[in-house]
Amino acid sequence: MTLVCFGFVDDTFLFLNNDDPLVTSEDLIDEAQLELSTWEGLISATGGALAPEKSYWYLVEVGPDGKYVSKANQPGSLFLHNKGRPETIERLEVTEACKTLGIWSHPDGLVTDEANALKSKALKWADAVRTERINPTEAWHSINHTIMKMIEHPLVATSISKKDMHDVMRPILQAALPKARIQKHFPHKLVYGTLMTEGFGVYDPSASQVIKHVHSLIWHIFQDSPSNDLHVQNMELVQYYAGTEKPLWDMPFAEHGHLAPQGWMAFTWQELSETSLSLKPPLATMPPRRALDLSVNEVMVREKLEPSRRKLLNEVRLHMGFTYLSDMCNAAGTHILLEVWNCQH
Repeated sequence: MTLVCFGFVDDTFLFLNNDDPLVTSEDLIDEAQLELSTWEGLISATGGALAPEKSYWYLVEVGPDGKYVSKANQPGSLFLHNKGRPETIERLEVTEACKTLGIWSHPDGLVTDEANALKSKALKWADAVRTERINPTEAWHSINHTIMKMIEHPLVATSISKKDMHDVMRPILQAALPKARIQKHFPHKLVYGTLMTEGFGVYDPSASQVIKHVHSLIWHIFQDSPSNDLHVQNMELVQYYAGTEKPLWDMPFAEHGHLAPQGWMAFTWQELSETSLSLKPPLATMPPRRALDLSVNEVMVREKLEPSRRKLLNEVRLHMGFTYLSDMCNAAGTHILLEVWNCQH
């Protein structure tokens, strides 16, 4: 017997969207069922199958109040034929996390579940180490080659705050440092220092997270890949919300970051703003249409408007579709256009 071809598909997502404002959620669910049945049929035709107990789906819809629509307010279901035994697959709320490729994630972009999972793993590891009799060398290998590898695994996809990361590392260091004959309140700058500088040689997970994000941007931005599309689209989205001629990486996050939608890209921008690093990826910006023109957001920063008021006015700017003062004034720049004043899109 000769094995000609072998293929395995796991942890695969099927995305479906429609930009037509006339398409309802019910229409989209019907279209999703057709796509799902087609995908299941192709898998079945090649000798495979989809497991209903391992399948789930989300309906991501934002209501008029700006919040995600719940299952109760927008019912719907999808099913798998399951080789003649149809079975409805589980639908999750947008705020519910599910574990995929070792990472807890959900569509709203929050990483609280993953952070909590890492804290639980850290506590479990610390309890195990605390009760073991190991020498300093074994303690060093244990922290660097077991628990730290587990923490580093999801960092390219997460946006865990420094506070949460500190909470993850606290029980690990309190358990491992005494085993290595180091005072457990040893300064973190030295703990995260290299062995050459008399440090403990443990990588700071917050720094590793930023480095992995930057590496992902640099690597994928010049590749023809789905990750390239996602990075570029997210950068352009954040840039559009920031609404300035300068690339977002050249602007201080403290002044413009609150305007951007929360997520992976905004988090990377925030973390980079706190360092001396700079990033120069290709990014489409909107140049001014006339000399000496200014963006609306730059004027609001210059006038020192309160962040909450700037965010509200930015929503109006996005609705109206303008970026610069010239977009909302007459050609002479002396008067605001009537349709802008009346907020008519």
